[in-house]
Amino acid sequence: MSTTSISANMNNVPILNGTNFKDWKENILIVLGCMDIDLALRMPKPNALTAQSTPEETVYFEKWDRSNRLSLMIMKRGISEVFRGAITEDVTVAGEFLSEIQKRFAKNDKAETSTLLASLISIKYKGKGNVREYIMEMSHLASKLKALKLDLSDDLLVHLVLISLPAQFNQFKVSYNCQKEKWTLNELISFCVQEEERMKQERTESAHLASTSKHTGKRKHKGKEVAIPQGEQHPGPFAKYLEECGIVPQYTMPGSPGMNGISERRNRTLKDMGSRYSGLRLLSQISLPPSPAPEAAAAPAPTQISLPPSPAPKAAAAPAPTQISLPLSLAPKAAAAAPAPTQISLPPSPAPKAAAAPAPTQISLPQSPAPKAAAAPAPTQISLPPSPAPKAAAAPAPTSQTRSYYSSAVFNVLSFGAVGDGVTDDTQAFKMAWDTVCQSESVTLLVPRHYSFMIQSTIFTGPCQSGLVFQIDGTLMPPDGPDSWPKKNSRRQWLVFYRLSGMAMQGGGLIDGRGEKWWNLPCKPHKGVNGRTLPGPCDSPVAIRFVMSSNLTIQGLKIKNSPQFHFRFDGCRDVHIDLLYITAPSQSPNTDGIHIENSNNVKIYNSVISNGDDCVSIGAGCYNVDIRNITCGPSHGISIGSLGLRNSRACVSNITVTDSVVKHSDNGIRIKTWQGGSGSVSTVTFNNIQMDTVRNPIIIDQYYCQTKGCTNQTSAVYISDILYSEIKGTYDIRSPPMHLACSDTMPCTNLTFSDVELLPAQGQLLLDPFCWNAYGDMRTLTIPPVYCLSEGTPQSIPQNDVDRC
Repeated sequence: MSTTSISANMNNVPILNGTNFKDWKENILIVLGCMDIDLALRMPKPNALTAQSTPEETVYFEKWDRSNRLSLMIMKRGISEVFRGAITEDVTVAGEFLSEIQKRFAKNDKAETSTLLASLISIKYKGKGNVREYIMEMSHLASKLKALKLDLSDDLLVHLVLISLPAQFNQFKVSYNCQKEKWTLNELISFCVQEEERMKQERTESAHLASTSKHTGKRKHKGKEVAIPQGEQHPGPFAKYLEECGIVPQYTMPGSPGMNGISERRNRTLKDMGSRYSGLRLLSQISLPPSPAPEAAAAPAPTQISLPPSPAPKAAAAPAPTQISLPLSLAPKAAAAAPAPTQISLPPSPAPKAAAAPAPTQISLPQSPAPKAAAAPAPTQISLPPSPAPKAAAAPAPTSQTRSYYSSAVFNVLSFGAVGDGVTDDTQAFKMAWDTVCQSESVTLLVPRHYSFMIQSTIFTGPCQSGLVFQIDGTLMPPDGPDSWPKKNSRRQWLVFYRLSGMAMQGGGLIDGRGEKWWNLPCKPHKGVNGRTLPGPCDSPVAIRFVMSSNLTIQGLKIKNSPQFHFRFDGCRDVHIDLLYITAPSQSPNTDGIHIENSNNVKIYNSVISNGDDCVSIGAGCYNVDIRNITCGPSHGISIGSLGLRNSRACVSNITVTDSVVKHSDNGIRIKTWQGGSGSVSTVTFNNIQMDTVRNPIIIDQYYCQTKGCTNQTSAVYISDILYSEIKGTYDIRSPPMHLACSDTMPCTNLTFSDVELLPAQGQLLLDPFCWNAYGDMRTLTIPPVYCLSEGTPQSIPQNDVDRC
């Protein structure tokens, strides 16, 4: 090494003073390592050379001696004379010399621990840099504390990070607190980065909106400027409660039709559809005629998609068909007559009732000429099945208006390396496919038919571009049972969809939860197939879970044998569920068909559910839920609750269950709450529901308890304004047809019964209803009569304790 190089490296070493020992030592080690003379620091001093020393020992001794001399020279040059004089000249080994210096700068571990811990607790993220660097800095401080034998768990570090995040992350923090699952530090970093990107995007969009609408808020009127109201949000107590649970209420503002959810997506204008198809971005599953051919080719028959017409209101003439003709593709000269246009028939606008059937709205698309002498292909048709209707229902549920369609680009998971043999782990292929479609607009992620894909516990994270379709035509399945479930993966959930908007999940395939081996884990007791009491699910995963998502469409799927809930929606809004087929054995524990919590504007239509728990369960924080045309059972019926667990507050309102069938179930329509809770259940309508051999057709249970040791408490969820109308059928005589057990201190009020007719499924014995602290009235005579119902308003309600949300 040249003298110039040595001098340059030595100049990189700072002069040691009273405060920079750590930096000085790091620089010394780097310089000596780069110069390849750090052998004396890494290895002990070799024995002195003798006449018997081998050539290898001689070479090693000379190399170590040179390293030692140069290391001492460089270290002494980087030390001020004050510190150099404090070390005796007897120290001639570089490693010992460095140790002597280090002794004079030794720190008190307790003091350093206190300093680092104070820094870790007091550090705050102020938005500078990025959140990933900030969390890594906190992790670095935790690593230093660990080196000082103060080991902080990952869970504690995750909580410290969340606490230190600013107010902009409050919704994100509450979302974490509302979940039972714990995040690792790496998962937290990933979610925080996504949340920060989302907030940046929202700020950018808000700034753009503000700049573009700067002059739209006022208009001149007779020489004066008049303010145009743009719409404001005035959150009430219920909205504030939703914010506490991690849900920010969204209101549709004037001029923002994109927030109208599913209805906006359905009602595309002809102009939109014309522009969409004008670029020949045709649906992937429509067979178009072959390529251009010379003259005399026969015109191909039109390719058609037939959709059911929309229902028509009363007394209007049928509208004439609206047609949009797009220019034909240029054909070669001397081509024969222009081919027939490809047509897509769409349902017309609604016409009044009793009018003639409306002509279809048609869009004529460009059609390429067919090859010479090619026969005209038969039209390809896709017809949506009619919605099933319940037995003995007086009025059918509204016709489903959702469409089963592919978007313009289709990404097959097989193209990303998925095998689909039901044994190979296809998780990574699905993740790669998701990352691709999430970044593209109006695309389809296709799970092809005739394949079975095994996927481990996975979180599919948004936000994604609009128009994403998850098309399940094949079979999806998790690992087979708890022994096959990787320990590193969450056992609380299988497939999670987080922060998505405008997504559709649909298809004719199957989701197989493979829950048989989970149902007998030692936890909650339940009855087995042979009637014996068996232990129950413990940390069993939910099959499909949507979290903090909006404008969702779930339709046409078959799902069976989930270890726990089949579908779960947390913190979601504008959800449309249609044409689902959900099955599990009647003795399978906690296998609710659809569970919703902290969600609003949810529609559940035209589905068949049979399982070992509730067909549909509605948890706390739900409002504006419409359930229609459900065939439920065997099961535990359709339930609101359980609510108020562990003295929690629960608010549920504006729930409608209508035009449905419940058969061979333990319960029919149920409201269940725990003792000690607070909040309210109000404005609930059960209408036109057929019961077939149901043990408890109508039940309110404010003493819900899964053990025998639950004590009665003074507070309870307040139940009021419940309507039971046209509830008819048969009940199992093991229980009374109506069981209204309200709280001792918080009576149920304004319970209304109209046209209720419940008869015993066997024998002639007509059982009387059971009432406890229940107030309301019978608008018509019911069978059996509810004479136990108290009239009027109770005088004993402690108004100060009533929490009406």
